Amino acid sequence: MINIRIWASKVVVGLIFCFWVGEIFAQIPPNSRRFQINDYYGPDGSGGYELYRAHGFALQSADNIKTKIFLLPLVEARTNAIEFYDEDGFLYDPADSPRQLARSISIPLALHQKLPSKEHTPAFVSALSDGISVTNYMYPSAKAPNGMPLIYPPAQGLAPQLHQANMERDRLFAEQQKMIEQFDNYAPELVNLLELEISVRIGSEQIAVVSYPHSFITMGDTLSVAVENPTMYEQNRIRQGKMDVLVSYKFRDAKTSTISARFDAKRIVNRFLREVQQSSVKKKSSGWQFLGFGSRRSTLKTAFNQSVDSQFKGSTSESTTIEMFDADDSMIEQFEADFFPELSRQSVIENHLEAARIAAASGNEKLRDLHLKYADAVENSNPDLEVDVADAVASLSAGDYAGFLAKGVRWGDHRATGNSSFRRVINEQAAIDKNKAWSQSRTVSVQRSLTMKADRLNTREQWPDMGICGVVSYNYQVPIERWNGWQWVQKVGVMPTCVTENGPARSAGIIPGMIVADFDGELFTSSLEAEDFLRRYRPGDRVTARVVDFPPGRPPQYTDYDIQLSAGKPIKL
Repeated sequence: MINIRIWASKVVVGLIFCFWVGEIFAQIPPNSRRFQINDYYGPDGSGGYELYRAHGFALQSADNIKTKIFLLPLVEARTNAIEFYDEDGFLYDPADSPRQLARSISIPLALHQKLPSKEHTPAFVSALSDGISVTNYMYPSAKAPNGMPLIYPPAQGLAPQLHQANMERDRLFAEQQKMIEQFDNYAPELVNLLELEISVRIGSEQIAVVSYPHSFITMGDTLSVAVENPTMYEQNRIRQGKMDVLVSYKFRDAKTSTISARFDAKRIVNRFLREVQQSSVKKKSSGWQFLGFGSRRSTLKTAFNQSVDSQFKGSTSESTTIEMFDADDSMIEQFEADFFPELSRQSVIENHLEAARIAAASGNEKLRDLHLKYADAVENSNPDLEVDVADAVASLSAGDYAGFLAKGVRWGDHRATGNSSFRRVINEQAAIDKNKAWSQSRTVSVQRSLTMKADRLNTREQWPDMGICGVVSYNYQVPIERWNGWQWVQKVGVMPTCVTENGPARSAGIIPGMIVADFDGELFTSSLEAEDFLRRYRPGDRVTARVVDFPPGRPPQYTDYDIQLSAGKPIKL
């Protein structure tokens, strides 16, 4: 009697083996579809499985044009290889000295980035297609030289059942082949990163950060992040693996790497004046230091960035943000020349003395004093003569504040004490209208960033696989000798109906149609029992399959087959 119950063998994951390859790198378009492959198990090259992960963007293309896939590097935190260094720079094991506080903790990182192999392509088609779910590569079943399923010669009478059992495997494999062919419609490329930033966080606190520019990223596949002078609390949390390693990818936009932006000079100048005025109210500093405009470049750049952000209407990639554009020094210098023209030192003094007279006539003593003090300080090149301008600036209206700067101020490093060049600020009240000169299109590029958690090497588990892709339970009879003669006893075995090509079972000599009496002295007749059995082993372990034969006119014969388990996809829990 044959009771057919077909099940798929449960297999497991091994480590990722990725190598840096010298491919041509690409840049990311903003209107792409974000994808991430987390738990796909592809071939490991030896008949087993290994975990494959990938992430990036896919650019949706018009008909008859290949869809571009942009692959970002995967960063793996090797938390099983963290190194602790003492005050003298020597490596030590905190397990041996639990109370010793490290001077530095180094967390090694592995960088994986390569184009997918053919066996990995179903994962991409699955990730980028709706309603398709693929979790592992499907190995084909072993076939005879004529292309038909393998059948153990004594089991030829069961050929119809064995062929039926292989048909489902063949159907799934054919579907997989269609997905591999479908990947011909995609064009994968590696992303050209501008910068890679790695940070370590414990709870909400960032305790370490390191940035790698493009030149470092392309030098190899091993990086690290160091936590300097950790507290004992931080050290213990790191030892326990209770920290997050975050990866921030920074890359240029490809399809719309330029934006035709129109810069409104009036808006930028007013944004600049407002930000500088607000910063003056928040901190105490001498007027000489404050009006030195030491940080004007970053302030102007912020104003330009806001102008671009307000105009950029392009679609964005999921989980990415626009970080900056290239408002470079030459662009800011040109803007400064138009809207912050230079003045002579004497002109600045005269302008502020005249402004002090006008302020006094209008009864604004604070503004009068500010102009006088500043004129005196400029004339004597002595910052100690200046008053603290914070209170004075806070009392001014935005227009009066802009008017003060329009009289001319020192334009240089705010930390310097010597003289420097002087500039006035053209604002909306000025008679000279240069707004039209900057209300024009200018091409600027966009940089994007994406932040995600790094993978962890020591979180992966390995499971074994026998390379048996289908079985049926099989009842058979064997004779036993008793005091009153021979007696037939019914026993239960398992019959493999499908074994994978070049898999462990096939390599050991197992052929569909054989009757396995037991595996290492035990027998499983259901998928759950098989899973429980395999959980006791690891890839590389050996299992003995005891196969029973029934030679005509002779007692049953038993033959042992040595199966070395390979790595496989995880067994369901």
